[in-house]
Amino acid sequence: MNHYPYVYSAIAAIVTLVLIGVPFIVFAVGFYVRVVRAKVFLHQNDLESLERGAYTNTAFLSVPSTTTTTSLADITEDR
Repeated sequence: MNHYPYVYSAIAAIVTLVLIGVPFIVFAVGFYVRVVRAKVFLHQNDLESLERGAYTNTAFLSVPSTTTTTSLADITEDR
C-alpha cells in the first residue's frame, strides 16, 4: 500500500513544468536581448544621423547671408 499517492504525480508535474518552462524562459530572455541590442543599434544610428544633420545645419546657419550685409551697407552709405 502506497502511503504517498500524490508524490509521484507532484514529481511528474514539476518535471513537466521544468521541461516546458525552461526552454520558454531561455527563448524569452534571448529574444529580449536581441530586441535590446537592435534598439541600441538603431538608437546609435539615429544619434549619428542627427549629429551629422546638426553639424550641416549649423554650418549653414553660421554663414551670414549676403542680403543682410548688403542691405545694412546700403543703409549706412545713404546717410
